[in-house]
Amino acid sequence: MTVFTMFMSIYLFISVTISIFYSAYVISKGRTALSKSFSALCFLVSIYLLGYLGEINSTSLNQMEFWNMVQYLSIPFYPVFSLLISLFYTKTVVSFRKKLLWLFLVPITVFIIRLTNPLHHLYYLSMNIKMMYGINYLSLSKGPIYYLYCGYLCIIFISIITIYLINLFNCNAKDKIGYLILILSSIIPFIGLALIVINPYMLNIDYVIILLPASLFLLNIALFKFDFLELKTLARQALFDKSPYAMLLLDNEDILIDFNSAAKIVFPILNRKSSKKSIYTILKNETEFLSIVNNTNMDTLVFSHYETDEYYSVHIVPINILTDLKIGKLVTLTNITVQKNTEKVLKILATTDPLTNVFNRAEFMNLAKLELERSNSTGIYVSLLMLDIDYFKKINDTRGHAAGDSVLIHFTSEMKKHFGKDAIIARLGGEEFAILLPNTNIKTCKSITENFLSHISNNPATYEKNTINYTFSAGISTNNKKHITLENLLKFADKSLYVSKSNGRKRVSLHTFYE
Repeated sequence: MTVFTMFMSIYLFISVTISIFYSAYVISKGRTALSKSFSALCFLVSIYLLGYLGEINSTSLNQMEFWNMVQYLSIPFYPVFSLLISLFYTKTVVSFRKKLLWLFLVPITVFIIRLTNPLHHLYYLSMNIKMMYGINYLSLSKGPIYYLYCGYLCIIFISIITIYLINLFNCNAKDKIGYLILILSSIIPFIGLALIVINPYMLNIDYVIILLPASLFLLNIALFKFDFLELKTLARQALFDKSPYAMLLLDNEDILIDFNSAAKIVFPILNRKSSKKSIYTILKNETEFLSIVNNTNMDTLVFSHYETDEYYSVHIVPINILTDLKIGKLVTLTNITVQKNTEKVLKILATTDPLTNVFNRAEFMNLAKLELERSNSTGIYVSLLMLDIDYFKKINDTRGHAAGDSVLIHFTSEMKKHFGKDAIIARLGGEEFAILLPNTNIKTCKSITENFLSHISNNPATYEKNTINYTFSAGISTNNKKHITLENLLKFADKSLYVSKSNGRKRVSLHTFYE
């Protein structure tokens, strides 16, 4: 063994060892698409270098051909994993998907053609032993498939460099250095490939194998130094990419570092250009969400999406190193729309009458009490009506209960239209209703109610295409600027209603104390 052979062997052995170490170390740190691709790339490089190490230490053509075949367990696949790293690192592709399997079609084909080369000689026309500086190596005469594959490799490397260049122009100053190193690491094997094709001095040397360790070294610098196995990995270890919950990774200044695919569903505006920008700039319309992110004292809150009727629970978890040194935070959004809608339905069921869709007695008492307290404190009039449909039992007995229900529905529907949105309307039971009118004195209330009585008399309900004429009786009471309880207000209105019924129904009466 010559001195130069020993030097190359030591160089390749160290490179193989380092490549295997990188492969094992990265995969131990995480199972993301990016880490898996990088680990696979390092392992493939180690196989490639090991094959060449065996080749230069072989003494026969058969041994060299065997080690060259070992190299082809790696050579066709190395460029594809380099492309995948560029796609995952720049978030051009977030996770590994079935459509990416098409990238392996050419490498598998090349491997099969190389394996069967002795049958057709389309890849290598011939193989011979050649010596340079005391090193034995294979001098390979290339066939047409080899040069076609070289064209394919050029397309792959140009694509990788283009992806990095696009992101270089769209990132901040800090990350530009990382992308420049990534571009350089991609150019180096491209140069080696170009030298193989040009073949200066007709040496037939594999220049890629000489330059590849330098390329891998630069790639490691870029990925390790520029946040490959630091802040991003800490979040991704918790199934960041595949989580059904929307996740946003922010640094201490609320700059968006990363986000998963679920976050893009919640915030469609997010794209690969969003990274390294302030969350307040990207999601400027999401004021409710941003107020939660900005308030560091808050843990879990609920906000409604400004473009939809969906609700999300927001949970913010600080990301620390060295126990107490905060380097960022992970914002998780959980869709709780179903839960919120269920709560709304339950609240409606608990507070409204299911037939007429107006408040029930319990909710009316709560709302009316609050309104009366406000009225008593401000000295503003409030009036209360008690209404009872006349001869309602007769409608049920002669037309049926379904017809009676249609009358109740018609009556409440017309009340809502007539008394307005500020009125608190409730069904107290059966055919008896109550209405609280804020900021309304007793004379105005009587006028409005009499107009409504006239309207109902002239606009009957309809059931099965038949009209049902009906009327109602009403009694009114008011606080008349006096501090009065709701119970007394109801009692006075009920007495007035009794007066209307006693005097022939179809009329509106006031409590005599206030007339």
